[in-house]
Amino acid sequence: FQKKHQCRLTCVIFEQSFNKIFKQNYPNINFLSNNDSDSNYYAAYRLGYYYEDWKGKIIADPKKMPLSTIASSILGLGGIEYKPKLSFEKETNTGKKYVCIGTHSTAQFKYWNRQGGWDEVVKYLNDIGYEVWCIDRFKYFGTDQYKNSIPNGVIDKTGDVSIEERMKQLAGA
Repeated sequence: FQKKHQCRLTCVIFEQSFNKIFKQNYPNINFLSNNDSDSNYYAAYRLGYYYEDWKGKIIADPKKMPLSTIASSILGLGGIEYKPKLSFEKETNTGKKYVCIGTHSTAQFKYWNRQGGWDEVVKYLNDIGYEVWCIDRFKYFGTDQYKNSIPNGVIDKTGDVSIEERMKQLAGA
């Protein structure tokens, strides 16, 4: 976006701890938390998953798009997918093969709602020699009507864990 529009770019990130992950590799971007005040902008874009009101914001149905494509579409960059450069400490080799999964979502329609689906995937991965780490924030999540739990057979790594720790876990997977 910055290159396309030849502009000074400020990126407001939900959680301040995320800033250091990006700042080292993108020194030309000003990273702020949502609590910082710097409102002297020419234009502002709100990036998000707009299920009810996505028409006019993105190019297609958001349920059929990767999240990065949603963001690039809102920014007018088309459907590009871009892998960012992140700065974080890598996990040391645990000596075990493992897969990380996250089964929860912020909305029920974004869950994989196939009955027993996650349990089958976890059993298959365990059977071929992988540990399966569930790295969701919550062991149980949802509403009273739709309560979801982590699958059977996983190593429970749920919890309110820092983004850096999650990145280390994923890097070793």
